[in-house]
Amino acid sequence: MNVRDGLSWVVGPWDEVEVTETGSTPRCPPVLELSGGPGVLTLWPPTDPRRWMECVVFLRQLRDCAEDLATLLENRAAEMRRVSNGDVEEEA
Repeated sequence: MNVRDGLSWVVGPWDEVEVTETGSTPRCPPVLELSGGPGVLTLWPPTDPRRWMECVVFLRQLRDCAEDLATLLENRAAEMRRVSNGDVEEEA
């Protein structure tokens, strides 16, 4: 398995993702929080509002990659079900 060193989070059914407001003014941007077994991971936008569009680009990449991962997992889970049901032969 080729995985980079760093923070790892094995997703479980108890994990949640939500957007949380940090204040009522435009200078208090909302944050993205992932919470669950390992704790809470908060993604903050840059403190300089002029750099928020850079954050927008990153968050859209994150969304797209999450969608790609979800599709891959769905397809592989379906394939594993077909193999376990004997509908297709497992490749060697």
